[in-house]
Amino acid sequence: MKTSVRLARLSEMETLQKIYDQGQKFQIKQGNRHQWAPGYPGLAQIKRDILKNHLFVLVDERDHILAAMALIAGIDPTYQHIEGRGWLDETSYHTVHRFVSAGLRRHSGRDLLKWAISQCANIRIDTHKANLSMLQLLEDLGFTHCGRIYLLNGDPREAFQIHLDQGISH
Repeated sequence: MKTSVRLARLSEMETLQKIYDQGQKFQIKQGNRHQWAPGYPGLAQIKRDILKNHLFVLVDERDHILAAMALIAGIDPTYQHIEGRGWLDETSYHTVHRFVSAGLRRHSGRDLLKWAISQCANIRIDTHKANLSMLQLLEDLGFTHCGRIYLLNGDPREAFQIHLDQGISH
């Protein structure tokens, strides 16, 4: 099956919210009730991500959305303080947020994250410690666990970074 990555469209907001809702239900089934608050990210956040050209989707040959993520350049305020090892470096980076797979095709999320790495060699990402599938994916793709960050609401998240162009990963 041929896939491609493109920016999400405003006309896809409802579909994207359904995919995020499915993703949250999947996490709850896996024992992770803490990744996202109910209704997150919500249509307003999805719209902001689309209007800022941050929301990317992996689609199949019929343009069905298989996975989505916000890929954001610049400093993330929640990454200013990190407990533990610390970031690999302080050079400019992109952050992946609101990463989700629609569950329609195996490895769709992996393919989307690999695409992000091919576009932005220095990426930071965080996830809840109970998100075992994401933790495994990050390890498989060569991300380094850098420590723990705290969201603006105080919730802890495990923080990871990959920086390929300087050989800094792992």
